[in-house]
Order: sequence, then structure tokens, then C-alpha cells
Amino acid sequence: MISQKYNYYLKQKKDNPKYKLSKEFNISINNIENSLEMVEHYSRPYIKREGVKQYKASSM
Repeated sequence: MISQKYNYYLKQKKDNPKYKLSKEFNISINNIENSLEMVEHYSRPYIKREGVKQYKASSM
């Protein structure tokens, strides 16, 4: 049961735009959460290139 929850968490984490941004820019997710305006600014080219739906900073 625990492993199922853990695997689900990992899948969710990989689908999370914050996780994608942290991989793209090699910065920690905590840094993203602590500086959403900066991330929104730097993520725009990434979002366009990846075809990801535009996320508002508040929803990230």
C-alpha cells in the first residue's frame, strides 16, 4: 500500500510543472516555490517550446 502511494506520488511529481521546471533549469522545487515571479518569467520560453498550457504563478 505504501509503495502504491509512493509510486502515485512520483507520477504526480513528474506531471507537476514545478518538477519539469526544476529539471529544465536544474534548480530545486523549493526555490521555485519561493520565487514564483522569477520562475514565471524564466518559464515562458520553456512553456512555449514544450507546448505546455500557460500556468499562472498562483497555480504553480
